[in-house]
Amino acid sequence: MSNIVVPASASFPQTGINRTISSILTHLQDYVGGGGVEGRSRALRALDETVRAFNSMAWRFNRKSTDITFVASTSDYALPATVRSVWKVMLLDSDDELIDEIPFVTYQDFLLYDGSTQSPVSIPNEYTLFNMFDTGNIRFLPRLGTTFSYPKARVFYHIRIVVPSADDESTLTVPQEVETAIVRQAAALLVARTRTFEEAARARADADNLTAAAQREWRDFPDMSQKMR
Repeated sequence: MSNIVVPASASFPQTGINRTISSILTHLQDYVGGGGVEGRSRALRALDETVRAFNSMAWRFNRKSTDITFVASTSDYALPATVRSVWKVMLLDSDDELIDEIPFVTYQDFLLYDGSTQSPVSIPNEYTLFNMFDTGNIRFLPRLGTTFSYPKARVFYHIRIVVPSADDESTLTVPQEVETAIVRQAAALLVARTRTFEEAARARADADNLTAAAQREWRDFPDMSQKMR
């Protein structure tokens, strides 16, 4: 049965209430008393560094998906270059309906598997990832044959938060509460570089509380982390 999606009146993603990068830098300068052109450059560097730190985690608001159409006798497929981590892989039928999950297996365990003893299959039992950073390939196991019970797989994955590169009118593509945590962490970084230890400790504690709240609501985990917990 097909799903009916009623058009929403609001625009997505919900970034309309987020501050522009230019506005964020002004707010960051307020934490340390301005600083002119150089102070604004320091604020941008602090924001850059903080967003990179937030990219050490996967986030639910950064879930995306891509469909893979199986090709005869082909088990390896390239994923989009923006992939940070894979969250889940599902089989699709000929109507592009989700059918069943394909479990993840670590590449280390895959290396213990002797594929030569297995006949080609029409339905993959597992998938593995060798090196998402370097190659971005997904492999289905056992090796696929020439015919398929289901023609496609849908890969759900995470992307990274885009690191701001300029003082402009763009926004961070994150929920408002995550944006607030990022800005407070960037402010704490600036305070630590320009103020006393006591001021820095207070700023960091406040920022950590907001970050913890954002993590509770929005943090996600790659498929491999879920299987290993």
